[in-house]
Amino acid sequence: MLTQFVNFCTKSAIRVSLVVSLISILYAFPQFEKLSKDPSDLFLTILQKQIQNPFKPLAETQVVAYGPNRAFRLTAPIIGQLFRNQSINTQAIGIWVFGVLAGLSFFYMLYRYLLEKYGSKEKAFYFTLGSSLLFVGNSFFFDMEWFISFAYFFILAAMLSKNPILSVVCLLFAFLTDERAFIASFCVPFFWVHGDNRKLWPSLLTYGVGVVIYLAIYLTLKYHFHLGYATTNDFFTRILDQFNVIPMTLMLSIKSYWYYLIFFFVPLNGRMPILHRLAVLGAIAVLIFFSVSIADTTKSLSFLFFYAFSFYCIAENQISAKEVRAVTMAALFIPSYIFIGWTYGFVSPIGYKQATNLLARAITHFKKP
Repeated sequence: MLTQFVNFCTKSAIRVSLVVSLISILYAFPQFEKLSKDPSDLFLTILQKQIQNPFKPLAETQVVAYGPNRAFRLTAPIIGQLFRNQSINTQAIGIWVFGVLAGLSFFYMLYRYLLEKYGSKEKAFYFTLGSSLLFVGNSFFFDMEWFISFAYFFILAAMLSKNPILSVVCLLFAFLTDERAFIASFCVPFFWVHGDNRKLWPSLLTYGVGVVIYLAIYLTLKYHFHLGYATTNDFFTRILDQFNVIPMTLMLSIKSYWYYLIFFFVPLNGRMPILHRLAVLGAIAVLIFFSVSIADTTKSLSFLFFYAFSFYCIAENQISAKEVRAVTMAALFIPSYIFIGWTYGFVSPIGYKQATNLLARAITHFKKP
């Protein structure tokens, strides 16, 4: 029966994208309750102000409430220009719809690349399905507030694009969605060289151009347009404050996809020089350090998926279809949580909140004398 389901889904990449997206939506239902907030809600107010004028400095109280780098996250406000004259909630819904389209494209690109490169429908399908059960895949449909899903989409698009100019553009949009994409972005040239077998120096040049242009944009926004404020975040204090949840945060960020990162320690036919291994190990260490030293740990650690994807591509011929299926099934049964500092919330499937509310009311009713 499972084989028949896979055969049905893999008739085309579009069908895979639709099926996988539907499963992701059912697994992590969108936060529509976010749109029922009072229109004066601080986050929605900031979003509307950025849509009206992305280059106007935010009030210091607004920046402090949502982080000093909020003013530099301009991809969502740029998309919001299409809904400039609409209500706050309509603007948020409009941006979310673009996020849904990005999610469909994300799964389409991922499956099609794996199928064309390696030729196994089963392995490509299960790897893509598994990604929809992680936060990186859930975010396209679940997240209706931060829109970090655009960063995930543009990072993957930059990795898979064969056109250097398009890759640079995708990198810029990823960085302008969230600065955490910049910190995690070493996964892009690493994938180009080792996952996609491209030449080293052209790959580093393309990546370097994207980084230099972004830094120029960032400095212009900061010193010419006076966006953002200095941060006083104490990284080590933050780590100590949320130390007790760090192990669980790390495990649940990409769940069973940690398995693919194990291939970092596999010889891999001697294809990776020791210097490259040290570079990627350092990049992953930096990403983890910055992720656990800020509040939104899950959103940050989810960028590890792209390293897992890279190592999967490097070791694809050493990984069987049964292994890929097992990793995906494990991701299905490992619950999803989103960690923000020392607090966390369950990424609930469809009907979960309604069922728990109904059960709570029933218990309250029968407890009454």
